[in-house]
Amino acid sequence: MNKVKTAFRAFALIATAIFLLASPAHAQDEAQDDVEDYEEKPSYEILQYVGLDIDDGADEYSTPALMLSLGTRFNSIFAIEGRVGIGVGDDSINSAGEEIATLEIDSYYGVFVRLGVPKMGWFYPYIIAGYGIMDIGTDIGDGIDADVSISGSSVATGIGINFNFSDSFSGNIEYMNYYDDEADIVLDQNIAEGDPGYLLGSVDNIEVSGVAFGLMYKF
Repeated sequence: MNKVKTAFRAFALIATAIFLLASPAHAQDEAQDDVEDYEEKPSYEILQYVGLDIDDGADEYSTPALMLSLGTRFNSIFAIEGRVGIGVGDDSINSAGEEIATLEIDSYYGVFVRLGVPKMGWFYPYIIAGYGIMDIGTDIGDGIDADVSISGSSVATGIGINFNFSDSFSGNIEYMNYYDDEADIVLDQNIAEGDPGYLLGSVDNIEVSGVAFGLMYKF
């Protein structure tokens, strides 16, 4: 499955980076350096480009998204952050070899706890866990004034690494399992503004995961 391959590549990439950089030359920072870092710049924001894999149990789709995180570090290990995301591309839903609709991420919101490993020189590995709400939209097209959305909430977990370019900027690589739960299927008929739509049913399990590349700004 593409999801398994993506996860394997992400973990391999992050693990390789950690092992290659974990040398004495990169591990000389003292605990005081970490204290000064988060005390001087306790807040951060991260802009990520994410390649998402969506698996509904029958088919798999790939669609890109942008994620924006805003967080606060309470010490050199522990941080809390909020995330918002939006799709910036779509994938085709095909039947009998023809496209019948397109699919993309309409929105994502989440709150997370981040635990990192300090005193690792100029890189910072971490694990992250939280809870998010995702809305996946499909555009039926062909003049049909109705769309179907798939939405729900789920626990999310991930692993990543920051590469410190300077006191204020860091690069970021991350693998995240954003969604792994059942989801509601809603028909949006667009008859009138504010129409809540109609609940058609649910999908037993939707899995959404991906690898992200980003830029972090500490302030």
